Amino acid sequence: MRLRSLRLACLAVAAVAVLVLPVRPDSVMAGKGSFATCPIAQDTQFVIYGQTFKGGVGTSSRSWMDHFFAWWQAQDAGVHYQFLTATDAQVCTNLRTNYPNLKMWVQPGGDAYDQQTALGAAGKANIAAFIAAGGAYFGACAGAYYAAADYWWEGKYYVHPYLLGAYPVTLEGAISAIAPWPGYALTTLSNGRHAIYYGGPTIGLSHTSIASLLGQKMASFADIGGALPAVIARGKVLLTSVHLEAFENDGITGLATADREANYRYLGSLVNLAAGTAFLPPGADPTPSPSPTPSPSPRPGEVFADGFENGIGGWIVNGPGAPWIVATVEPSSGSRHAYAQQPGVSTPTYLERAIDLSAYAGGTLSYDRKRIGLDGPDEFGVQYFDGTWHDLEATGSASANDATYTRMSFGLPKVASRIRFLCMAGAVSEKCEVDNVVLLGT
Repeated sequence: MRLRSLRLACLAVAAVAVLVLPVRPDSVMAGKGSFATCPIAQDTQFVIYGQTFKGGVGTSSRSWMDHFFAWWQAQDAGVHYQFLTATDAQVCTNLRTNYPNLKMWVQPGGDAYDQQTALGAAGKANIAAFIAAGGAYFGACAGAYYAAADYWWEGKYYVHPYLLGAYPVTLEGAISAIAPWPGYALTTLSNGRHAIYYGGPTIGLSHTSIASLLGQKMASFADIGGALPAVIARGKVLLTSVHLEAFENDGITGLATADREANYRYLGSLVNLAAGTAFLPPGADPTPSPSPTPSPSPRPGEVFADGFENGIGGWIVNGPGAPWIVATVEPSSGSRHAYAQQPGVSTPTYLERAIDLSAYAGGTLSYDRKRIGLDGPDEFGVQYFDGTWHDLEATGSASANDATYTRMSFGLPKVASRIRFLCMAGAVSEKCEVDNVVLLGT
């Protein structure tokens, strides 16, 4: 999985006269005199994004998915699947309406950056609309990173514009204790299965908190401490850090045929669970298996993690404006979040707490935030104190009106002793919202 800086490209388009022809809703002009038509058949239940190289799917990852679905089709002839290119993903619109038998979008491993670049805004919109309409999603390794809105990779934080955001939790990798990138290794899961790990994401490693996990941890890594998730299921979204679809001696070594067959039965059960299907073979129970060791609390390096599920807790609310409160109106995750609504013009309200990074070289502060209807005179800010208050982020004179939560992360110096969130807004419709605040010592 190669990650690199975002690039900008400009395309000059010459105006030409064209003959207007009737076009299917799922067709677009693909080139001179030709149309790209969606290849999904009416009996297709699973579509697999399969464009390799700069499309972002690894050659082996595409082959492994083909092996798995061909194996599954051999067990149950009712399984029908179709590979799609990036152009197909952009052309195939209204997936739940146009293809009512379609159950799941499958995103294999490879390069998450290239996948989101190749699929672009149109591909992202079509996949997101499919999920919003009740479709299921399965992402393996890079496909799991693509499902997030942001992630950490090898100590660097990335927010790419066309990441799907279907799993609204910051992910991170690679797990060097299992296989330093760009290597891979056969690893053991908490349910006893042996699978290939090749740089996939987890939660709770170095820059994220296991407390931010959404959904069920179906299996964890047994070869390292911390019971870090290896398989996550959240409703119709299935994410695997390991390659349960990997095929022995196809780009990798060390995977036994018996392990691969056990992984295939397990993956089939997981996919059935997420997609709401019941294809054969039965067998592997997709319920979570007990982890060999409990998750430590607090995790080493974690100064605190607070989703406000138990109220304001260790925070202090101060300032002249209407105070921050905890409510259940629209949390980022869990059942509660903190928010300040209409604190008042020129009357800020603060949500503040003391911190101690003396045992670390510094820290990383992460949080989900949403800013509703803020305009020039309003303000949302995040600050730390080391004798003087310093801005981490501030709207200033800019406006902000976020439809969804955004995950933010900032580094803090060792000498930082307090943090606070600031909100100042004058209209009843204006509000600042915060959830899933995590401080890690680094």
